[in-house]
Amino acid sequence: MIGYDIFRREPDIRRGDGGPIEETMEALDMFGRKLVPNFPFVPGSFSTKKLERALSEEKSPYRVPQTELEALMNSFGIKVDNKSIATLALSQRKEMEKKVRKKKYEVSGLKKKVIGGSLDKEDYIKKVGKIMEEIQKLQLTYFGRLQGQDPYGFRWFDGI
Repeated sequence: MIGYDIFRREPDIRRGDGGPIEETMEALDMFGRKLVPNFPFVPGSFSTKKLERALSEEKSPYRVPQTELEALMNSFGIKVDNKSIATLALSQRKEMEKKVRKKKYEVSGLKKKVIGGSLDKEDYIKKVGKIMEEIQKLQLTYFGRLQGQDPYGFRWFDGI
């Protein structure tokens, strides 16, 4: 009703550009769409969209295709999930690459500070070294997880 999606944490893109009557109609439309029950075969519900996606056999590199039976069982509350190692690895790889990009952006920010004269080369080398260590830890954690290692795991007899 207020024009802000609390779950996505962003304003509704269809709101804020019309008069009071148009805004009221948009708010009521959004309110009606949010109140659609999540039952299968109810037009507009998430469960119906899942069933339609299962019937059309829509392919995505980030989602394992669902069968009609799995989608129907999920819509009735029986959680059946088919996970693929390839799709899980791809999503984790994308997450790791995003974190590495952020770290590289920090390095470029430090370069700009050195060029601007607000940071000397010794401090630059120390800070870049720390960032590179963090990047290496991220990569080792990712590749370790891919091989089945738990980065937070603790084993008693490692040193023996």
